[in-house]
Amino acid sequence: MEQTTDHQDIPVLLIQLGQGSHSAFNILFNRYKHTVYTNALLFTSTSTLAEEIVQDVFLQVWKSREKVAQVDDLDAYLFIITRNAVYRSLHAQAQHEKKHKAWQESNGNTESGENILSAILEKDYHKLLEQAIRQLPPQQQQVYILIKQQGLSRAEAAQQLGLHPETVKRHLSLATRSIRTFCLLHLDLTPAIAIFLCFHLK
Repeated sequence: MEQTTDHQDIPVLLIQLGQGSHSAFNILFNRYKHTVYTNALLFTSTSTLAEEIVQDVFLQVWKSREKVAQVDDLDAYLFIITRNAVYRSLHAQAQHEKKHKAWQESNGNTESGENILSAILEKDYHKLLEQAIRQLPPQQQQVYILIKQQGLSRAEAAQQLGLHPETVKRHLSLATRSIRTFCLLHLDLTPAIAIFLCFHLK
């Protein structure tokens, strides 16, 4: 069963976060990610940008974990850094579009490096995900690959593996949780990719 928390637990979790606890970060992330997303969406009205803001906000939380541990009102703190992250993102986007347009005009070329950057991020994403999958126990690995990567239903995976559907459901839940934990443990190596994976692995 996954851990849950309420506001009375927050001070304890913040202390643990300040001490570098990935578990505390994971709990806080799952507790507040939807609130941050909703606030970001109010500012941006764009789901893609709102998801990027969530990544940015929690990267800041992790990097500034010792400072965050001293916060009295976490809701207010997250709202402020969400707002600031939105402003930075919108400003950066405007500057990028301005420079990109100027570059196109000066070079007469509509092709940019965006496709190259996208390919690099995609490669990093899949590399970390594959590492996370490889560390799973064999049966969890099979279930995850069949359902998440090959698109089988739980019933189809259960039939193919000769398992009860509830067993498959349990293996999938454990595998997803394990992959999320693996990502958190690699925050210092690939933070943006790790947060992205954590946000999307449900």
